[in-house]
Amino acid sequence: MGEVRSNGHAGAGTPAAAAPQALDRGARSARNAVKDATFLRLAHTNASPTAPCRTWPPPSHSASRADEPVTVGNRLPRLVTLRRAREGRFVDPVAAKRAVLDAGEQLGFVDPRVARVEALDRAAFLDDWLAEGRAGDMRFLLHHKKARLDPRTRYPWARSVVSAFFPYAAPPAPVRRWKEELRGRIAAYALGPDYHDVMTARLARWRDAVQELFPGAEAKGFVDTGAVFEHEWAARAGVGWTGKHTLTLSETRGSYAFLGEIFLEADLEPDAPVSDRCGTCTRCLDVCPTDALAPGYRLDPRRCISYLTIEHRGVVAPDLRPKIGEWVFGCDLCQTTCPWNDGASSPATEWLAPRLEGLLALDDAGFDRLYGASAIRRAGRIGLARNAAIVLGNTGNPDAVPPLSRALRDHDAPLVRRHAAAALGVLRGATPRAGTALEAGRSDPDDDVRSEVESVLDS
Repeated sequence: MGEVRSNGHAGAGTPAAAAPQALDRGARSARNAVKDATFLRLAHTNASPTAPCRTWPPPSHSASRADEPVTVGNRLPRLVTLRRAREGRFVDPVAAKRAVLDAGEQLGFVDPRVARVEALDRAAFLDDWLAEGRAGDMRFLLHHKKARLDPRTRYPWARSVVSAFFPYAAPPAPVRRWKEELRGRIAAYALGPDYHDVMTARLARWRDAVQELFPGAEAKGFVDTGAVFEHEWAARAGVGWTGKHTLTLSETRGSYAFLGEIFLEADLEPDAPVSDRCGTCTRCLDVCPTDALAPGYRLDPRRCISYLTIEHRGVVAPDLRPKIGEWVFGCDLCQTTCPWNDGASSPATEWLAPRLEGLLALDDAGFDRLYGASAIRRAGRIGLARNAAIVLGNTGNPDAVPPLSRALRDHDAPLVRRHAAAALGVLRGATPRAGTALEAGRSDPDDDVRSEVESVLDS
């Protein structure tokens, strides 16, 4: 999948990224917004239940020296660290490591740490996890198993891996009147340009910096789309620990951050892992509406709202639809409830609370215009409309009937019409108009849609 090659091209490092793509042209097979490594967690020993102490916002990561400024905005920072590297070869391994980490920090990566590349002892767990069918529609997880467990099978030169956070803004407070206003909710990480594109460009710069520091050495960068267990490497490097929600947590950063990695052909001194600080806390397990999280640091993505609204390409099970609530893309609940993220929030933005009627009515051009450069393109136009139909049903608001009726009558995707029919069924008790719209759906040309309509009317 999205491997950063030495020429800076984002290639297809995992050609069999085989989650079905028939749902919509807007979905991209090389993207995995639901992190594949997120789901592959072993049970960790609980640490003592020490009360977390967290600072927010995080301290500034501007350069510590006056001659190493960091630019902001759309321009990438200058890698001033390289000037020192070019003055001579590093003899001191501590200085060499510091230069590598400084180069990443000047590009916006936070808390970079180093781990030694070696085989991960996760084969038995991975086999069991896949055998249980937990990959769902994410068929790409069935491939490149050897490389996931030991990157040296694909990159035999790899000796060290640098892992780092790339922070994003914390979620704003939810819209309290989402049912009355017919609004959906989008996970905070999707705000703005697609992080894959942003991070790929910066990882390419970081990789170039490493190769200038170590002339002739191989180096490759990864976001979260390669056959790399990024949370595992982050834990080994000491960037943070794996929380019970299976994301990487830090005492000072919480979990609102992506992970980036640079694998390199150089022996850098590894950093020590940090202790698990989740203790006896179970907030993330308790808040999950679909019970996707289980004790033992285990996640069943087939029940995860992020998976259901992004990666899942088909019909959402009826028992899960009401539990999705207002989420049309992703979910932040297991993070917003986490004590290590307490106090973290951002100003409200329309982008993360879109009007559901508008999402349901998007055509290809409209979807590309609004979301073509964002991470939301992963769900695709049809997937987003399906999700909007589900959430409109969850509002219980009679005002949701007109957009759902139009969708059942006119939408080009049978998947969306089917979910519009199901949502109208939910609203039958709120207004007789829902039943009238359903009657018109009896003549739908698609067998599955007609079956859904008949089932709702007969219930």
